[in-house]
Amino acid sequence: MKQPLFFLLAILATFTASAQQPAKDSTYAHPGSYSSDSFRLRTSGRRISFYAFCTPYSEGRAVYFRKDQDEAIHRVNIQNLRVALADNPASMQQLRIARTNAYLSIGLFAGGIGLTAAGFILTTNHNHAVTNSYNQAVAKWYAQSLTNPNTPMPPPPKFGSLSPLVFMGIASTLSCIIPIAGRIKHTQKAIDIYNGD
Repeated sequence: MKQPLFFLLAILATFTASAQQPAKDSTYAHPGSYSSDSFRLRTSGRRISFYAFCTPYSEGRAVYFRKDQDEAIHRVNIQNLRVALADNPASMQQLRIARTNAYLSIGLFAGGIGLTAAGFILTTNHNHAVTNSYNQAVAKWYAQSLTNPNTPMPPPPKFGSLSPLVFMGIASTLSCIIPIAGRIKHTQKAIDIYNGD
C-alpha cells in the first residue's frame, strides 16, 4: 500500500515541478510584485529591452522594460523612461518632445470635448427659444382667431442647424491623434538612441 502511494506522490511532484518551470525567456520581476515567470522578453535591445506580462492563459503586449540586465522591470511610461534614460541628453530631448506631444493631445481632446458640448448646448437652447416663441405666437393667434377668423396663422418655427462649435470640437478631438502618433514616434526614437540603433 505504501509503495503505490509513494509513486503517486512522486508523479504529482514531477507534474508540479514541470508546471512551475519558468518560460524560456522569462526573467525575475520587481521584488514583491509578480512571480518569477510573469514576464516574457518581447524585444531585445542593447541596453533597453521590452517585456510582456504573461499569465497562464494569455500573453500581454510589451508594456514593461528593463534597463541593462541587472535592473528591475518597470512599466513603460514617460516618467519611468525619464529616470532610465537620464544619462543620455539626446534621448532626454526626444522624451521632452514626447511629453509635450502628450500634453498637447490631452489639451486638444479636452478642448474638443468642451467645444462640442458647448455647441450642442447652444443649439439646444436656440431651438428651445424658437419653440417657445412659436408656442406663444400660436397662443396669440388662437386668441385672435376667436374674434377674427381671418387672422393668419404664424409661420412654422425655423430650427437652427448645429452650432459651428460642434464641428470645431469634433475636429479638435480628432486632431489629438496627430500628437499621440508624435509621442509614440519620439518615445521610440529616444529608446533607439539610447540603444545605439
